[in-house]
Amino acid sequence: MFINLTRYPVLHRKIKKVIYFNRFMVIFLSGGGSGEKSKEIDLAFINEINKDKPVLYIPLARKAPYDSCMNWIKSNFQPLNFSNFEMIESLEKLKNIDLSKYSGVYIGGGNTYKLLKELQESKFMGTLKRYIKKGGIFYGGSAGAIILGKDIKSSDSKNECNLLDTKGLNLISNFSVYCHYKEEDDQKVQDYIKQTNSKILALPENAGILIECLKMKVIGPGNIFFFDKSDKKVFAPRSIINL
Repeated sequence: MFINLTRYPVLHRKIKKVIYFNRFMVIFLSGGGSGEKSKEIDLAFINEINKDKPVLYIPLARKAPYDSCMNWIKSNFQPLNFSNFEMIESLEKLKNIDLSKYSGVYIGGGNTYKLLKELQESKFMGTLKRYIKKGGIFYGGSAGAIILGKDIKSSDSKNECNLLDTKGLNLISNFSVYCHYKEEDDQKVQDYIKQTNSKILALPENAGILIECLKMKVIGPGNIFFFDKSDKKVFAPRSIINL
């Protein structure tokens, strides 16, 4: 059935606004690997950013102190000839941060519930969503990828901080994100779908995606997977999926 949206001007304006902003998003998500497993998506990220400006690195999914986190990310990217990261270590610094100073934002892995709680408490969730929708370049690995989905209950992390509001940024076409995926996880994924009535984007450690211009491109040597209540779809490297 065809609906002439011009007959419903308020709805028409809202839909046009969503499409207008979403086409500017540049989002990289990886399944949680590093080194050779994430090399292709790491390189794609580096090639997208302005290398004259630092990348903001947010390690808050981990426990402080964060020195080892900075050592990890630099060791991961130095073989790709990039190490210009600026790390933020406290909620206070996130509250009034000017993201225009950075070429991109990178949020790494750890406990997804801890990460989301800290981003909520610092009021950074809204700031990050606006940044992404206006074309800011974002890279999320593991927990950093999961928070961009519809809900973070797809995470294997323990909810040690008793977080009640588990809604993510919902920027992946109503998918929740499952990282570190392996084939033996299929039943766990299906159980999650039954509990939450949500579809799943499953990312192995050797695969990732780029979302740009309302399309999703598979990056890396591994496949990615879409799950819903009745189906599992496989997408090979270099596949392009319309969103």
